[in-house]
Amino acid sequence: MSEDESKEENQPQKTLSDSEALQRLRSSKRMSWLLDECIRIPGTQIRFGLDPILGLIPYGGETVASIFGAFILGDAGKKGLPMRTLAKMGGNMVINAVVGAIPGIGDLFSIWFKSNSRNYQMMNIVAWILLTKTLFWITGEVSALFG
Repeated sequence: MSEDESKEENQPQKTLSDSEALQRLRSSKRMSWLLDECIRIPGTQIRFGLDPILGLIPYGGETVASIFGAFILGDAGKKGLPMRTLAKMGGNMVINAVVGAIPGIGDLFSIWFKSNSRNYQMMNIVAWILLTKTLFWITGEVSALFG
């Protein structure tokens, strides 16, 4: 093992502070809203965002929308979500990109499917479940020590 490798192993891993985690959560929420729900058709409950609009741009609009959507997936990975959840989120993005590449039909599908909002909700639900499991484990350990 080289000296550089041993130095890297001894470095503490950077963890997010509460304010950094909250800021990332807000930016993921903002991104999903912008891509899937920022525009409402007057007189209806139908909402859509920039994702189907970008999909109207030939030869790359759907790619640009997918790159923006990958931001939410990256945030989920940084939060330490399980690989299975990340795979489901990636699958939502792939489905949206593949069907979204079909002119007209794909844009209507993007309005209905809302992959970015789905991914944001999935990220929050799984993160909440992991947090509550951790809290229950900690409280169980504390009560075992003192109870």
